Amino acid sequence: GMEKIEDSIRDSFRYILYESKDGKFFELTQAVVITNSDYEKILDSENAETEEFYIGDSEAISNTKNGVTTILWTRDHVLYTLFGSIDQADLKIIAEKIK
Repeated sequence: GMEKIEDSIRDSFRYILYESKDGKFFELTQAVVITNSDYEKILDSENAETEEFYIGDSEAISNTKNGVTTILWTRDHVLYTLFGSIDQADLKIIAEKIK
C-alpha cells in the first residue's frame, strides 16, 4: 500500500522514499564506503529503544524513538540506513530483502 515518491542517485549515494496515503513512510539511503576511509553515523539513543541483530551476516542496529525507527548496517562496502514510521518488524523485513 505504499508508493515510491522519490528515487535519486548521485555519485556513490542513493536515496529512495516510499509513502502511504495515511502518511506512513520509509526511506532508504545507500552510501558507498571507500576502502580505508572512516565514516560516522550518529543515532540519538536518549530515551530510545535500541536492538542489535543481524541482517544476513551483517551486524545491524535498530533505534526506535518518537514513533520512528532507524536501522543501520553495512554490507560489501555500502552503508545502509533504513528510516521510517512503519512498524519496526516491517522495516526489518524490508532490510532483509535488500540486495
